[in-house]
Amino acid sequence: MMHLLIIIMGIISAMFYQEDEVNNLKNKNVLIFSFSNDYQHESREHATIALTKQIEEYGGSVISTDDSSYFRKENLDNIDVVVFLNTGGNIFSEAEQQSFIDFIRSGGGFVGIHGAAATEYDWKWYGRLLGAFFDNHPKIQKATLYVEDTSHISTLHLPLSYEWNDEWYNWKELPGDDINILLTVDESTYSGGKHKDHHPISWYHKFDGGRSWYTALGHKSEHYDDTGFLKHIIGGIIWVSKND
Repeated sequence: MMHLLIIIMGIISAMFYQEDEVNNLKNKNVLIFSFSNDYQHESREHATIALTKQIEEYGGSVISTDDSSYFRKENLDNIDVVVFLNTGGNIFSEAEQQSFIDFIRSGGGFVGIHGAAATEYDWKWYGRLLGAFFDNHPKIQKATLYVEDTSHISTLHLPLSYEWNDEWYNWKELPGDDINILLTVDESTYSGGKHKDHHPISWYHKFDGGRSWYTALGHKSEHYDDTGFLKHIIGGIIWVSKND
């Protein structure tokens, strides 16, 4: 009975999905930032192109850069959502960090994709915004994902469980109780996990005046050819673009 109720709730939510898309990305400006001072994900260029196309189809405008000096007040004042696309290592000066803090505190939205969790390890504020830092990962392999929140705009289109081939991040510490979990991975379906029965993969929360959404999926270029995965990210962008 509960399983049926979850499905019905997902269908009802889907009825309003298209309207929510139009209302929340039209005239929104999205910054895709992909600089890494560490591991260089080969997928970044392809992912930027794919995400740009999707965001524009949903009514938004895109600026993409790997130049951290873009993070200045006069630039971020014109941005609604900042996407960290497979960033890595220390990427900001102190002044750039402060500009990003001010952006979030003024109601800005943040979306982190995959390597965003391997970024700015020593910046505690960023760690709280993000939700968890990357620790290590086993080899790329298939595993089973479970949707924990079927009503969120970034997951309501997904099946309750499905197989996905990716780089499965283990976390230095798990996200706290204030974080809303969207997806978990079943560690019994692959080797190398370290969080046993609760291994979060995607989540969201409100933080310090703004909104934050993260997915650990998205290591490979081919992932950004998957319409379901792109819709997962677009849903995250839509959610964080809301002001409240």
